[in-house]
Amino acid sequence: MNPILSSKAEQDVVINLPEGWASFPLREIARSRKGKKPMRVEDEQWPGAVPYIDIETLETGMPHRYADSTSSVSATPGDIAVVWDGARCGLVGKVPINGALGSTLAKIEFSGMNSAYVFHFLQSQFATINSNPRGTGIPHVEPSLFWDLKLPLCSLAEQKRIVAKIEELLAQVNAACTRLARASQALKRFRQAVFVNACTGRLTEDWREMHSQLESTNELFKRFAARNLSEETRKNNGGKQINKSDSQEHLPKLPDLWSWVTINEFADVRGGIQKHPKRIPKRNAYPYLRVANVLRGKLDLTEVHKMELFEGELENYRLKRNDLLVVEGNGSLGEIGRSAIWNGEIDVCIHQNHIIRVRPRFCSTAYLNTFWNSPIGTAMIAKVAVTTAGLYNLSTQKVGRMPIPLPPLEEQHEIVRRVEALFKLAESIEKRVEVATRRANKLSQGILAKAFRGELVPTEAELARRKGRDFESFSKRNHSSEYL
Repeated sequence: MNPILSSKAEQDVVINLPEGWASFPLREIARSRKGKKPMRVEDEQWPGAVPYIDIETLETGMPHRYADSTSSVSATPGDIAVVWDGARCGLVGKVPINGALGSTLAKIEFSGMNSAYVFHFLQSQFATINSNPRGTGIPHVEPSLFWDLKLPLCSLAEQKRIVAKIEELLAQVNAACTRLARASQALKRFRQAVFVNACTGRLTEDWREMHSQLESTNELFKRFAARNLSEETRKNNGGKQINKSDSQEHLPKLPDLWSWVTINEFADVRGGIQKHPKRIPKRNAYPYLRVANVLRGKLDLTEVHKMELFEGELENYRLKRNDLLVVEGNGSLGEIGRSAIWNGEIDVCIHQNHIIRVRPRFCSTAYLNTFWNSPIGTAMIAKVAVTTAGLYNLSTQKVGRMPIPLPPLEEQHEIVRRVEALFKLAESIEKRVEVATRRANKLSQGILAKAFRGELVPTEAELARRKGRDFESFSKRNHSSEYL
C-alpha cells in the first residue's frame, strides 16, 4: 500500500470510495508555484534566453517569445500547469518544453503519486475550478476552491492501471472527435462546391439536356430588357449604354444558354436614406433596416428602429417582397456585401443608406442571392470593395457593375430548388455531427468521472477477491480429481 494512504487517509474515508481508497484535499498533498513575468528578450539567441511558456505554448507546444531564465520560474516537460488567471482559468495542461513559466500559469508540485493520474484528476475538475472565478477584472482561480478539491487516492500500481485505461479510452474518443471535425470541414467544402457548381451550370447539366428548347438569356434580353428596365436603372447607369464585353474576358465560360450580364442590366439598384437629426421620429416615422438587421442569408428583426420620412420618400424607398438587401460597408472583408432577401416581414419598411437594395427583373432573387454568397460572388465583391485607403465598402455603382452568370429563368428556379435540397441534406448531417460531438465531449468527462470513482478498472480489492475465488475453485477441482 502506498504510504501516503496511511495516517490522515484512514480518518478521511469518503463513503462512495472503493475499498482501500481514501481522499485528501489538494492542500495537504500538493503545492503550487506561480509563474512570473520575467524580462523579455529579443530571440532565442540572446544569452540565457529560454522559451516563455504561456497558454498558447502550453496548448501548441510551440514557443513564440523568449524570456531571461535568471528572472523566471523554470518548468520542464511533463510538469502539470493550471491556467490561474484569465478567461480560461482552470484549464489544465502538461508543459511541453523546457522554459520559463508564464505569469498566468501555476505549476502543481507533489510527490508519491502518478503524475498522469493527478493530471487527469485536475482535468476532470475543470467545471468546478472554473465555476466561481475570482476577480472583477481578469478572472482567476479561487484558491480555497482549488485547494479544497479532494483527490481520491489508491495505490501507485492501481493509479498506473487507471491512467492506462483512461488514456486508451480518451485516445478512442479523440480519434472520433477528429473524424467528426473532418466531417464538419467536409460539409463546409461541400456547400462551397454546391455554390460553385450552381453558378457555373454544372449542377443542372442533366436538367438542361432534358430542356434543350429553353429560351437563352440573350434572347430574353433582346425581347424584354429594353422595355422592362426602369428609368431609375438608367439614371444609376448615368444614361450610358452597358457594354457587356467590358472586363468579362477573364470570367469563366458558361453553358450555351447562359450569359454574363451586369446587375444593372436586369435589376434596379438603389441606396437608402441617410440618418441625421432631422430624421428623429415625429409624425411620419417608419421602420428602417440597419446593417445590424442584415446578416448573411437571413434577417435579424429583433430590434428595428424608426426614422422620419418626408414627402415622396416612402414611395421611392419602401421595400418590396423579393428585394435583395446588401450591406454596403463593414470593417471585415469577410462580412462586406453580405446579403439577405426581404420577404415583407414588416408591412411598411425602408432601409438606411448603409444598405443597398437590389430589385431584380426577370431574375430570381433567390438565384441572385445564391450567386452573391458563392465563392465566385464573394471573391468579386471583395475585389471591388477595397478602396484606395485600404477600407472596404460597396456603392450602388460598384454593385450595379457586378457581372452575374445568368441562366434562363426556368433554370434559375431549378438551381435554387437543388441548392436548397442539397443544403437541407447537409444541415441534417451537420446536426448529427453536432450531436455526436457533444456526446463525445460528455463521454470524455464520463470516463474521467468513472475513473476517480474507482469504476473504470477493477480495484485491487476486487482483484484480490477474484484471485481468492479462483484459487478456491482451482483447489476444489484438483481435490475432486483425486477421487476419479
